[in-house]
Amino acid sequence: MIKRILVALVLIAAPLLAAADTPNRAFLLTHDGTLFTVESAYTDELGVQSPSTQVLVLTVRNDSNTASTIVPETLLGGSHTNPALAYDAASKSLFVFWQRQNGMESDLVFCSYENGKWSEATSVDSARYHDSHNIQIAVTRKIDQVDAKGNHTSINGLTVHAVWWEDTGRNQWARYAMLTIDNGMLSDIQIADLSLFTNVAKDVDGPHDADFNSEILRHPSLFESNAYDTVDVVFGDLVSNNMHRVTIKPTMKIGAEGRLRIPVGVKDAGLGAPHFRTEATARVSAISGDSDKLVLYTQGKTGVSYVTYTAGAWSPVRTLTVDDKISSEAAVEVLRRMANAE
Repeated sequence: MIKRILVALVLIAAPLLAAADTPNRAFLLTHDGTLFTVESAYTDELGVQSPSTQVLVLTVRNDSNTASTIVPETLLGGSHTNPALAYDAASKSLFVFWQRQNGMESDLVFCSYENGKWSEATSVDSARYHDSHNIQIAVTRKIDQVDAKGNHTSINGLTVHAVWWEDTGRNQWARYAMLTIDNGMLSDIQIADLSLFTNVAKDVDGPHDADFNSEILRHPSLFESNAYDTVDVVFGDLVSNNMHRVTIKPTMKIGAEGRLRIPVGVKDAGLGAPHFRTEATARVSAISGDSDKLVLYTQGKTGVSYVTYTAGAWSPVRTLTVDDKISSEAAVEVLRRMANAE
């Protein structure tokens, strides 16, 4: 306990490493203008004494104030990478989800940050020889409560949703975790393969030609609804070369334990898959637009490449050139406006 208290007080005065890989850095901007950045950094480059080889550094920027601190759990050993962030405005809680590797052991870790204090970290899922990447998290603030007669009532309840791609060396698939938060504390964890949420009757067989690059299927995406009562998940299936989009709603039956259920009757669509060639080290991001429009894109040094899904079909790959007149961030904003245009 003493060690945990001491490491929580470690502050980083130097700026974050600009050379960090993009998948090892996450950003989140709140409505009140606070910018959170979490980044994986090597302890020897930070000058930090720790049994860990890589730690996570959180930087909080608000107006002219900037403060950085190491996520305490990441100082206790292992290599900590692939962070993801989500935020609950009502409780002003920041949630951090990442992968920890220690030798052949690998697990996914979760904690929260509120009013300058870190919660205890929890190992969500662990296994040997597993690699989890392309991690995303999001929050919902409502729970669909169902009574014995099947009547539905919406009640308040905070849930953190996580998706990631898991590789065992022999098998690969998209995974999902539902984390229930009660009074600021993690009270329940439920994990499932995302394939369980699909309706095979709506499956669409994707391309199998030699030009198809299956890497695009390994980047699950997660979208919060405007009402914060559901999340949409887009994920790929390597067997059928198909992408699915499903809606997940936290559900609790009165008198029954658990809140996770397959979203039967909720939107579940097979999307096929686009011809979008990308490298395994590149991050594929997604934008969800109006009328189920979807944009997948990657950011490179010379341009932002993208495909769109609309009216039941994928577009060809297109590229917005990045130069001194349009930055990569401006190109992404153009894509966001296109996705939400009628």
